Amino acid sequence: MQMFICKLHVEEECISWFCIDCPNLCMALTEREMFLQVLDELPFSSLSQSEITDMYLDKEDQLLSIKSSDGLYKYLCKLQKTEEYKQLDFDYFTEEHFNQKIYRMKSSVDMSVLHLNIRSLNANHRALCQYLQLLSLKFEVIVLSEIWSYNIQFYHNILPDYKFHYALPNDTSVGGAGMYIKSKYSQTVVKDYAINSSDTFQNENLWIQIINGKTKCIIGGIYRHPSGSLTEFSDNFEETMCKVPNVMYRVL
Repeated sequence: MQMFICKLHVEEECISWFCIDCPNLCMALTEREMFLQVLDELPFSSLSQSEITDMYLDKEDQLLSIKSSDGLYKYLCKLQKTEEYKQLDFDYFTEEHFNQKIYRMKSSVDMSVLHLNIRSLNANHRALCQYLQLLSLKFEVIVLSEIWSYNIQFYHNILPDYKFHYALPNDTSVGGAGMYIKSKYSQTVVKDYAINSSDTFQNENLWIQIINGKTKCIIGGIYRHPSGSLTEFSDNFEETMCKVPNVMYRVL
């Protein structure tokens, strides 16, 4: 079985596309002005506006030449010592490059999973739907972190043929984790794997068992609030992973 997991990198090609509703404005603005105008609307980057602006202005080809560190890849290979992990491909892609790559391997993908830090589904659900339209691969599972709790009940049906599952924070509106999963799959929320928050750390997480014929997966979506204890969270996460039957299921 081959699993395909990707984290897409929003790059310069998106700039003019996000301005498609205002073509006259696009013609009047410079490329840099358009870039800055839409930057705040993009929920897919963890960099600040000043950091991305510096990259864009000072290093012309920087965004196209970024390569992800292979540290995680080497760690996973060392930890698992299996051929499947050696086949993992970590990299940054433009939408065009991603579509070209997936076209050559789509037939060998059993389960495709996309993760995005959405920074409020209420604020960015339209951008999410528009962005997914740019991609030729229709992911079986879309994991969202920081969905926030604002009007969350209204977003069950924004993606046709998907079921929406989520876990929300108890004492704040910020945070939360959600998953859109293709409706054709058998899917069951597994509460036994839940990581409980404590006085020293807060997190929201959900674990879902997905079965499609011979393909069996358990997919976890987790958001850890940054102000809490990383050590205690890691210990609880390790305890949860020990409960998951990774012999019978793929665990993501």
